[in-house]
Amino acid sequence: MEMTFREDESRIQKDYGAENFSWLRRLAISLLKNNETRNGSIRNKRLRAGYDFKFLLEVLNAVSTAI
Repeated sequence: MEMTFREDESRIQKDYGAENFSWLRRLAISLLKNNETRNGSIRNKRLRAGYDFKFLLEVLNAVSTAI
């Protein structure tokens, strides 16, 4: 997980910021892992979600359909 978001280089230190962002990173990774497309690594899926709005919505819609 550290390699995907490069947590070691994060400069967030004030109050609960680091803990909050850690939680958000774990959420993002679990959403990407649950996505069933065969694009290889979590890193590739994260990059694709950044470039392709439809893919991002597909990843986020998995949450609403699971509830």
